[in-house]
Amino acid sequence: MAKYICELCGYESEEQGECPTCEIALEEVSEGEEEEKKCKHGLSKDDCEICSEI
Repeated sequence: MAKYICELCGYESEEQGECPTCEIALEEVSEGEEEEKKCKHGLSKDDCEICSEI
């Protein structure tokens, strides 16, 4: 089953469409990419300065 994510805020959905918060198109995440979870800021947790401080 496909998974879709908002690149800006990290919102996830199983259906294609728009992010209800950012109002941008959700990007499809393939199974291989799904393993690298993105933070709520749309970055990998290692690259996000805010999340790495937590």
